[in-house]
Parts: sequence; structure tokens; C-alpha cells
Amino acid sequence: MSEQFVRSDAWILLSIIYCGNQGGDLHTIINAADYINHAIPTDEELNGAIYRLTQRKMITKQSGKFKATDKVMNAYSLTHTERRTALKEVKDMETYLISQSG
Repeated sequence: MSEQFVRSDAWILLSIIYCGNQGGDLHTIINAADYINHAIPTDEELNGAIYRLTQRKMITKQSGKFKATDKVMNAYSLTHTERRTALKEVKDMETYLISQSG
């Protein structure tokens, strides 16, 4: 990835996207992450990603829930299809984060 983002940031970002328009609390994000990667993110992965994604204004937090911004959702909609696997969507999010690192 880049110096600013790490590989797990894409996984956490997609987990937040999967929480939908209402956003998700940490428990919901962890459940989505487990669905995507069949693994639970470490505290370092989760907290680091939330920090970096918030700093870059890719996610927001309101009432204890994290939500992807409209800009991120628009980028996601360009590659998402019903038949696309979650792991392919993680790769798409990696590509998106790299494009935003400049």
C-alpha cells in the first residue's frame, strides 16, 4: 500500500461500508470484518485504520457509529456488483486507498 495506509485499512474500510447507510459500531464492524476475511482484526489494525481513515475524511463517526463518506461510497459503487467476492472488493479498496495517498 502506501506509507500513509496499511493493507488492513482496506479491510476495515470495506467492513464499515458493509455496515450500510446507518453505519456501524465497533462490534458490527468486527462482525463485518470476520465475514469478509474469516478473521477478527487486532486492536492495532482496527484502531489504526479508524484513525487513518478518519484523518483522511473517508469515514465519519456519529452517535458511536462509523460510516463511510459519500466520496468513498461513490468509489465503491464503481466496482461493486452482486457477484463480486468480498476479497476482490478488499483489493478494490486497496487500489482506492493507494489512489488517495498522493
